Amino acid sequence: MENAREETQHYADENFENGQPGSTLLIHFSGILGFSADCRQFRLARQYCPHLSGLIYVQRLIFLESALPLSSYVTIGIEQRPRIQQLERLNKVRERYMVAGSPTPLAELHSLRNFGHRVARTEPPTFFLHWSDDGDRVSWGDDSSLSMQDFRGLADYFITRAEELCDELMYGFEPHFDLSKIKDDMTNTQPGYSFVMHPDNGFENIYKDLLVRACTSRTGKLAKQGQWNFKAITSYLRLMTRLEEMLGGGYLTACGQVPRPCATRGMFIWNGSVAYALQHHKAKRSTNQEFYVVRFLPIRLATVTLKYLTCIRRVGALLRREQFGQSSLGRSSLPGFLFFQSNGKAWTSTRLTALLKAASKKVWDQEVNSRVYRQLTIGITEKHVREVYSPFNRYDDRSTDADRNVVFAWQSGHRPMQRAVTYGLDGAYPHQLQPSLLRAYEWASTRWHEFLHQASKKGAHVDEDPPTSIKRSMRAESYKVATFISQIDVQSINGTKKRKNHTSGEKLRQAGESPPNHTPARHIYSTVQHHILVCLLCKAAVRPGRAIENHFRHLHSGWTLGDPMNMAPLDDGSKVITELAAQWGYSCKSCIYMTISRKNVLKHCAQHKPGISKANAPAWKEVLLQTFMKGRYAQYWIVGDT
Repeated sequence: MENAREETQHYADENFENGQPGSTLLIHFSGILGFSADCRQFRLARQYCPHLSGLIYVQRLIFLESALPLSSYVTIGIEQRPRIQQLERLNKVRERYMVAGSPTPLAELHSLRNFGHRVARTEPPTFFLHWSDDGDRVSWGDDSSLSMQDFRGLADYFITRAEELCDELMYGFEPHFDLSKIKDDMTNTQPGYSFVMHPDNGFENIYKDLLVRACTSRTGKLAKQGQWNFKAITSYLRLMTRLEEMLGGGYLTACGQVPRPCATRGMFIWNGSVAYALQHHKAKRSTNQEFYVVRFLPIRLATVTLKYLTCIRRVGALLRREQFGQSSLGRSSLPGFLFFQSNGKAWTSTRLTALLKAASKKVWDQEVNSRVYRQLTIGITEKHVREVYSPFNRYDDRSTDADRNVVFAWQSGHRPMQRAVTYGLDGAYPHQLQPSLLRAYEWASTRWHEFLHQASKKGAHVDEDPPTSIKRSMRAESYKVATFISQIDVQSINGTKKRKNHTSGEKLRQAGESPPNHTPARHIYSTVQHHILVCLLCKAAVRPGRAIENHFRHLHSGWTLGDPMNMAPLDDGSKVITELAAQWGYSCKSCIYMTISRKNVLKHCAQHKPGISKANAPAWKEVLLQTFMKGRYAQYWIVGDT
């Protein structure tokens, strides 16, 4: 063993011949590592640099052991390091072999790796996505593809399984949580603190009700005749671990852009929502600063999280103490401060990756690791969740897109950046996680929830589900709510003057349909006197603009409303939908192209029928068109018998 150590030391401090680094064995070997496995091509810089890092790391250990041996090497005559003047001994070796520019393999490998990092930035990415013509299916690799509906199924799988396991672990116990009234202290940095410990929430003894229910249940009771049923306890703890895995999968897939599996999370309550925050340290490489990222949970996942933290987790800790006693094994298996842990140690990214692979294999029939899933979510966000992709700059006060609220910063004599980081900070929040940033992250998470068809909030108690009969009636009324929203007079919402199109209305009546009748609905009412919109379900007014959508999407999420952007146009010849505008337009006779602009149809026919002149019969015909959405998202279909 000592002879092998001497041989590796010789390779590490080998001198160059004629100033050529390739004359040394280590540099020559590093060149061989630059070939691919089949030796038919060179590796890319990003593939080659990790091999250089391994060689550099080993050489550092060799030089450290050479300067300060941990023990003596009798065979090769090296004594153990002295107890004093160790820094001087290390500097002698460092200055000779380890500084930049020295004629040693270590310095040359450092220079080569730095050059490789620079080249890697110019190389093309290793992962590409390919989309179908309709944008509903994404492909990657050689034979892997996925539809958007299947993609949504993975997050729904984790949430559904978590709900099923939670119901089984709660033994029918249903505590009532009102998220809008739960208090949290985001500035409390004491280890182990969470909103569960806040005295105003009253969660201190709620787990005892679950324990009583579990010990007196008819099936799977945890105690019999005054003695613990350790077989049932083991089964309970096993289900609890499975629930934690489903929660971890839900946090990974249903809350927004995918975090790295090994990132540490902190759970908290804000603005009636459950969220988790983490600090990204990767930015330190370029900015020497880390930044916060917050992801908000959809309401179904938030409900399970509340039940787990307030009841299931604490009952599980009690059962582990009873099962293992006060031994070292028992203490190491207690939850402690870590959300996801095993024997006192945090879960590794390997475990979460294995969980994601197993779930994707079951839902998609193909395994996907965390790296590929992260690439998919980013690509899907840029393709479908367009608003999330739009950048925002809360410190912008110069461009045309700047928020007019920056005038308050100017009024106080500060730039927005200076004001945000120094003045008027809210002491209830960390200085780097103020409410303005939380609102931005909440908006991004809500857009992702909408894409996954998951509700973000609910107006009533989060765990109170209406009876089955009410659920059916709510689904039956979903179309009525959507049509009533579209029937509201624009003038009644925002006070602007409504432009009337007499020609369209006259032609619509000629097609045999009557114009829409703007009458008060059972759920929405527009007051003519005050020009406001009133929700009859809440008995309260609704703000105009996007607040209308948010109100019915979040507070009344029991209705399942379709997204008109993702709906296919109706068949030609369908009846007129009186709640939608009908306009006369043009349809190409040789293809399915339709438009309401005469200029566009002339341009289209000129490109596809260049031989047709104005004197000839037109290559288009006049038709009556309807569409679910206007502008760039319009997809027309022909209505009536044309």
